[in-house]
Amino acid sequence: MLKRYSRTDAGEIGGDDDADKRRHRGGRGWGPFSGGQLALVVCVVAVVVGFPVAATAVISGSNVFVTNATTGTHAVVNSLGQLSVAATGSVTATPTPPSASYTKIGGASEASGCNAVTVAVPAGKALIVTSITVDMRSVTTGPVEVLPVAATPGTPCGLLTSAADVSMSGSGVDQIIPFPSGFPVKAGHVVGLVMFGGSGDANAVVTVNGYLVSSTLCTVTGPPIGCN
Repeated sequence: MLKRYSRTDAGEIGGDDDADKRRHRGGRGWGPFSGGQLALVVCVVAVVVGFPVAATAVISGSNVFVTNATTGTHAVVNSLGQLSVAATGSVTATPTPPSASYTKIGGASEASGCNAVTVAVPAGKALIVTSITVDMRSVTTGPVEVLPVAATPGTPCGLLTSAADVSMSGSGVDQIIPFPSGFPVKAGHVVGLVMFGGSGDANAVVTVNGYLVSSTLCTVTGPPIGCN
């Protein structure tokens, strides 16, 4: 009697056991995964283990901190997503070019009324006053009220706009009057000083510091911006 063999779907002689064996021999892998799939899984695991912070941030959206290794302090990000940076201690700023810096020293007498302590600002320029120092050289009776002003040239000068109003106790006193936003004086005008004391005989030396800019930047009357 002839032995009968079953035919597989592929047209080959053999049973289900033979087909399973051939499938296992067809490629190397593990369980339902092929060799290429196993290699991809191994690479992903290696990346996650090697870079846990980056993986966590990408997957879950958690914060990543920039930390000072010594103090443990974290950097701060503002509402716009920008790293906030604050300077402490001494900070060096870009100095005003020598060609633009401005320093003038003049004398002032209470008896003269409005004293022009600078020359007229050059044509095409505007003077931004950053500070005025008043050295009270002599006065019989203090205190003395001191008003730095923008004025028209002349003797006495023609008072236009008062920049400040300070009180000095008497002779031998120095007073620095700062202008953090700058006090602008336009071309053709001067910086003047007016003093009022109890004895009417105050005398001072005045130093004006600042820098020159184009007159096109000085168009509107009134501090801290504009022209005077």
